[in-house]
Amino acid sequence: MTSISKVFLCAAVSAFCLTGRFSYASTNTVKGIPKPGTHTVYTQQLNLADKTRLSLLFNYMPFDITMANVDESYQLASVCFITDTGACSGEKFGNSEDPGKGGNPATPTPGEFCEKAGYVNTPCPEGMTPGNFCPADSSYHSGCKCAAEYNQTCDSAAGLKPVNANDTCGGKYKECCNTCTDYTYTSIPSGYVKDGECLSCDGKKYKVKCDTTLYPVASGVCGSYGGSGGTCSDDTGAHYKKCNCPNNYEWNAGPKKCVCATSFKYSCNGSGYAGGDGNSCDGKYSKCKCAAGYTWDATSGSCVCSGTDWCSVNQNCAALGYAKQTCSGTTVKCPFDTSYVFCLDNGSSGSSSGGNTGNNSGKCTIKRRTVYANCRENIHNNGQASNPWKVDLVCSQCGYTCEVKSDGSCTQLYGTMSCNSALPIGESASSATKEGAQSIAERLKQQYENKIISETCDN
Repeated sequence: MTSISKVFLCAAVSAFCLTGRFSYASTNTVKGIPKPGTHTVYTQQLNLADKTRLSLLFNYMPFDITMANVDESYQLASVCFITDTGACSGEKFGNSEDPGKGGNPATPTPGEFCEKAGYVNTPCPEGMTPGNFCPADSSYHSGCKCAAEYNQTCDSAAGLKPVNANDTCGGKYKECCNTCTDYTYTSIPSGYVKDGECLSCDGKKYKVKCDTTLYPVASGVCGSYGGSGGTCSDDTGAHYKKCNCPNNYEWNAGPKKCVCATSFKYSCNGSGYAGGDGNSCDGKYSKCKCAAGYTWDATSGSCVCSGTDWCSVNQNCAALGYAKQTCSGTTVKCPFDTSYVFCLDNGSSGSSSGGNTGNNSGKCTIKRRTVYANCRENIHNNGQASNPWKVDLVCSQCGYTCEVKSDGSCTQLYGTMSCNSALPIGESASSATKEGAQSIAERLKQQYENKIISETCDN
């Protein structure tokens, strides 16, 4: 007992400083010490080859002591000092003087140590694994925990859900997938094109929008008239192949708008016209009203002379021999322009721009005549198939001197002809077809070639 340098007495457990030994209390008497009459439980020493059991014992020490702060100079002993029957760490000795009949604290088994330390030996459910194992008995553990692979929460607010909702642990899952709630199509319908895609729990899903190559017109363009030819709807609204147009208009796919129907193509003005007939669109008509002596020719799309009235007569007063002049005697006025007159006597006064001038004999033998010559047509539609074909007549004005014969004809004198450059004469017409325009051009050329513009007596 004299080798004990330190003793910690705590209810039932004391630590003794011995050298390389583990001491514990025992009711077995040490050899040489008389058994009768003693109430002291002697300390015996055991070799400490296994410090694991020592660490288990520290779990039940009422003060802080660990293997880290115990070296080989510290040994342990359980010592009880009693004089009679009493308590010792919850254990009681008997009334007998025979220590062998008294109680002695039993050494806990590893399982008991683990249980008292809070470990359990119940198996973990599927998907969970044991936490820390008890160092005394690995069949005991600190509790069950989820395997590391269960690390996904699959928040539905974020558009996620578990791939396998039944395979869960602690409210977590192994794997999540995207619900793609904004992607409603599993394939792209006819008339639509892809506007985005998403890999969902059920496979690839799509957003779509109308194919503008098939439905090029948005509903806002058509307005209250709406659209036709097929409809497609997406997040931006309805789309159509074309718009419905108001009366007298039709859809033009080029500029994507309603334009005047192609039948409205005549301006209905000029010689022989008396305005438009029926409804108009942007100032044009599908048919014209014609002046007296003219009739509407649907083939040429123009008012043409009926051939039975004044329109069939050359209405150029100068070409007919009238002139802007003052006569000294009787005069005849041009019925198409009364500013032109013809003098029936043998003289006139004032300037003359055409017509006759008399001489003293009253007979004109030489005339100076101006005529249209070298006439040619210009046919065009300004490069627009929807426009009518227009005919413009271009002629030169040629002057020459001629000798009046007894029959009234006037024979051109050689070398007296002179012409200016060809210019538009202001005569034009239009036709719905190119063939109709060519027919009109031939008629105009026949009408104007060698037509007399002015004629004066040049005796």
